[in-house]
Amino acid sequence: LKQIGLALHNYNDTHRCLPPGGTIREDDTAMQGWIAMMMPFLDASPYYSWLDFNDSWQSTSNRYVFDQRLPVVLVPGVEQHFTDSGFGLTQIMGNPNLLHRNSDVTFEEMTNGTSFTWLAGEVTGDFQPWCYPFNWR
Repeated sequence: LKQIGLALHNYNDTHRCLPPGGTIREDDTAMQGWIAMMMPFLDASPYYSWLDFNDSWQSTSNRYVFDQRLPVVLVPGVEQHFTDSGFGLTQIMGNPNLLHRNSDVTFEEMTNGTSFTWLAGEVTGDFQPWCYPFNWR
């Protein structure tokens, strides 16, 4: 979780906001999730450069990247790393008040401050693909 927190802070330093929890087009096409947006800050830049952000997370053009296992978004000791259809999983979910549909929340909007606000946390079940645009609870 420390790496995720640092990556969120580095994303904020670069973009002046947190990543959107998920990018959803006006026609309701679900594109990518917040973890995909943070890949350059999670030592996954090569995968990030292969993504087609004009295509959805389920598209064949993005499938190779989203089938990857990303250790940084896995919880040690949890053995489930892939969906039945092959997508790489995560056991990390974002705070739905900060990382949600097409969001661009800034640290200044966190009235309790960043020290008292959780950005992401581990979950114990119902794991989702790390690229899923609705990875928040």
